[in-house]
Amino acid sequence: MKTVFIQGEFVACGDRPGAAPPAPELIAALARLGQAGYRVIVIAGSQLQEIEALQSVQNAIQQQLARLGGRLYAVMVCPHAPGERCRCHAPDRGLLDEAITRLRIDPSQACLAGNRAFAVLGSGMGARALVIGGDGGSAVEADPLPGVARCDGLHGLVEHLLGSETV
Repeated sequence: MKTVFIQGEFVACGDRPGAAPPAPELIAALARLGQAGYRVIVIAGSQLQEIEALQSVQNAIQQQLARLGGRLYAVMVCPHAPGERCRCHAPDRGLLDEAITRLRIDPSQACLAGNRAFAVLGSGMGARALVIGGDGGSAVEADPLPGVARCDGLHGLVEHLLGSETV
């Protein structure tokens, strides 16, 4: 089964950083991935504001996704305090490895979508990597990664994934 890992900040904030409740466009984009057979997994770091934002909108997102036939397959959150040294997220990939093992995911059938550091993790584990920029979340750096596509926000990510023939 195709899997897409999305960095938490892009789901918590979508195309409107800091916004709550979640934008209808965010819900529609995530639902389209589920309807197309993707398992959507959110990987959230230990930045307190990111975790709080994600937790505050997670139930609303799940309820709205259910009405559209979609769902978040899993939400993986770093349990460590901000600033605490851990291996959960970039430049390490502890949360990704945990999700891959626990959920029995084949990295070659997965896509990682997020900022540049998150995309580098995807490339390093044999997954397809996409950098989300433009109107959603963090800006894309001026020097793109070779072989890594750039998508403008979650809507752009969905269009890219559903418009391609491979994960």
